[in-house]
Parts: sequence; structure tokens; C-alpha cells
Amino acid sequence: MEIKRRDFIRITGGFMLLSSMPALYGFGDLTRKDIKEDDYGRLSGLLSKDEFDILSLASLAPSGHNTQPWRIRVMEPGKWMLGSVRQRWLPGVDPANRELMLSIGAFLRNLEIAANTKGYSLSIDVLSIDPKDNSIAEITLKKAKPASFNIEKIKSRRTVRNGLSNQSLSSADLSFITSGNKDDFIHIPRGSKEASYLQTATVEANRTQSNRKPAWEELSNWIRWSNGDARKYRNGLTPAAMDIKGLAGWFVRHFYNQKTVLTDDFRKKSIEMVTEQVSNYGGWIIMNSQKSDIDSLISTGSKFQDMFLNTREKMIAIHPMTQILEELPFKDSVNKELGIGKKIQFILRAGYLKKYPEPVSLRMPVSWFVSS
Repeated sequence: MEIKRRDFIRITGGFMLLSSMPALYGFGDLTRKDIKEDDYGRLSGLLSKDEFDILSLASLAPSGHNTQPWRIRVMEPGKWMLGSVRQRWLPGVDPANRELMLSIGAFLRNLEIAANTKGYSLSIDVLSIDPKDNSIAEITLKKAKPASFNIEKIKSRRTVRNGLSNQSLSSADLSFITSGNKDDFIHIPRGSKEASYLQTATVEANRTQSNRKPAWEELSNWIRWSNGDARKYRNGLTPAAMDIKGLAGWFVRHFYNQKTVLTDDFRKKSIEMVTEQVSNYGGWIIMNSQKSDIDSLISTGSKFQDMFLNTREKMIAIHPMTQILEELPFKDSVNKELGIGKKIQFILRAGYLKKYPEPVSLRMPVSWFVSS
């Protein structure tokens, strides 16, 4: 008997029920641990082994839809030009490349940390005056005394969407993950009117976005449903990265495709999932900046990454939910609703976890984003 997609979801009780099931033998999604280590040999004439390792760690930075938009051009040994790849932009949800520049900031922070641990200092000269410029920054590495840092923090960082506790975030833990920075980070506790606004507005902004064709088609293009596509592209959103596991993960990998995302049934299920997600959290974290120029966005992305690298130690999950900042009328009213005068750059749902899952999002080989 043939089972149609909508019948399967209805029979099994929907994504949320299936996604809570443990991973089953033979149902495995392709994850980062399944991919062979990058081959340095292909770049041995262009990069030193240290430089290769530094860029490999830098590429573990987060990016919208996991597009990994960065590009490195080697100008000479120890001197690189950082840019972005137009094909990995997200004009449907990020037409001004604001979010892209935040991702570049996170990439640069990873790059700096990795370089320091390898015994290099990093000089970053931001050249771009427009987020859509081909060349963003010139990077120079110089030998220096190695710095101490637990690189596992970079390797184990991941976004977690499900399983967040409703327990309030402690002030001590918030201070730890934000390094006591109260200027750029604002905590909105669960139970406040601002938190209720974010919960409701996030659902409605997602609903608006799901009905906006350019945004939803863009999302469909970046979901790697099958393990074959995941291995081919090594970027985008896999079922595991979206926390679709077990039998549900197996089903979507075998029967879903880009067209599935554009169906009314998929939109409905997506909104149901978002509604479930925003009902479970310990608090919201808002990250802001004085300006939205390139320097400010890169700096904010760097500070965001610093915070993100501290969360696992405190068993705190972070889930960026940016739709309010992407959709009208929400993006024009969010500052007033939250009573924030600065530029809001991140809206983060946060909560404690009982068990922190391992990273699963795929990464492109260094050779795919480095050229001479």
C-alpha cells in the first residue's frame, strides 16, 4: 500500500512526535562525523598545514541556512583576502546582507582564535564599504607566542532547536556566557510581557515568511533532504541539523524534496513546529549594536560567536530566530515593543538542556572556499 506524505505525517502524529524518538539503527542522517577529514594535500602548495588547520576551524562558524558564504583568496603566504560568494547569499530573507556580515564576524572570530592557538597574531583590515562588495577584509598572519584556548569549544558548538527547558536562566550563567557584557546583550526573562511578545511575534513572522514566495523558495533550495545531496554540497540544512531524527528523519530523507517545502501541508507543519519551539525556553537574549555599518556588524558577529562558544559549558542551548527582523511589520515595530533604542542584530531563544547533542551541521572542505 502506498502511503502519501500527508498520510504518513498524520498517521504517526506529526514531526514533533517523531522527532522526539531516539535515532534508530539504519535510519542515520549524514552528519559531520560521517565525513572524512579534509585532505590537506590538495592545498599543500598554497597553504601551510597551520594555515589549513586555522581555516578549517574558522569554517565551523554559524551562517544563515548554513550557506557558509565566506571565500578566501591567497594573495601571498600569510596574506589573504576575505570575501563572500554571491551564490551563497540569501536575498530572500537577507537582501541587504546584514546577516551575512554577522556570519563573517563569527568566521573571523573563529579564525582569530584558531590562529592564536597555532602561534600567529592576526591583523584584519576591513576594506568593504558595502556588504555586497567582493572584497571584505585583508587578513595578515604573523608568528607570535601561542595562546591557550580549548579548541573543542569551536568544534562542539551547535544550534539546538528542541528540548529546551522552561527553567529561567540564572544571572550567573548569563554573565558567564556573555562575559558580563550588558551593553550588547539584553536578557528578556520568561514570563515578561516582552517575552510573550517575542513568542507570539516569532510565530506570526514565520507564518508571514512561509507565505512569501522568494523566502520560502530560498529555504527549499538550502535543505539537503537526502544523504546524497548532503554529501554532494556539504552545506545547507540537513534533517539532523533541523532536529528531525529517528523514523521521521528516515522518511523525509527518502521521500521529501524541494517541491515538498512549497506545499501548504509543509508550511502548516512548519508553523506548528515553531509554535511548539517558542513555548519552550528559559529566556530570550537580544544582541544589539549602536550602528549597522560593516564594522559594527562584524564586531557584533564576533561577540556573538564568543558567547556561543561558552554556552555548552553551562548546558545552555541557543536558537537564533531572526524572522521578526526579516519580515514586515515586525521589523519596524520590534524596537518599540521591546523598549530597545539600539539596532537589534540577533534574537536568540535560549534554554537549559539535560543533554547537549553533538554537532551535526556539515562543512565544506577548505579547498572549496580557498583559491589563489
